[in-house]
Amino acid sequence: MSATREKQRKLRASHRRFAQHYFQHHDVREAARAAGSKATTPKTLYKAGYNLLNTVGVQALLEEMEQKVEAKAIQTVSEIKAEVHGLIDESINLARQGTPLVDRRGETVYARDGAVVRKPDITGLLKGAELKGKTVAMFTDRQEIAGEMEGMSQEELETFFLSALLSNAMLLEKICHEEVIVKKVHEIERRDAERCQGDSGDGSAEADDVSTEPEAGGVSQGRLH
Repeated sequence: MSATREKQRKLRASHRRFAQHYFQHHDVREAARAAGSKATTPKTLYKAGYNLLNTVGVQALLEEMEQKVEAKAIQTVSEIKAEVHGLIDESINLARQGTPLVDRRGETVYARDGAVVRKPDITGLLKGAELKGKTVAMFTDRQEIAGEMEGMSQEELETFFLSALLSNAMLLEKICHEEVIVKKVHEIERRDAERCQGDSGDGSAEADDVSTEPEAGGVSQGRLH
């Protein structure tokens, strides 16, 4: 083996030792020492480790290690999901099959063909269906949502609802449509006018005027353009 190849081999081995140690402990000094650095003081060790951390070879190794960890985590989650789905399906099948039906004397009831008459477990079947529905977010638990919102600040509530709105593209498009906004503003103004009319006892003409003409400072269709 030539001297150049031997030097490259040692360099790659040094980079791998550094990357492995740094990936586990996130300490550039100790990683530099593990890579074979001859530095002795904390300052020089840190400088050597920092330089190694920013080399292309080490960065590539760290990225490769991170991808392997992420892939393993994804695989683990997928396996857990598959196992949970399997257990739910198994429980549904068992509930559908039910338990043997017995008479008042406690004896098993048989059909004419000799098969055991079974009584489906309706409660278990419904529970299994509920669990399977929750795995695909088929049901919304209002209490859980209310619990999440409890104690939120105004800014946190706005962020919460904005995130929910952005996740529904069709609803967002409908709400952002100008005509929808104008119509909603007019409805609010009309209700406010009717409420004021009920409090003051005035005629209905005033309410009709407010419902068709926005008040000064209000939102009009022309201002939205």
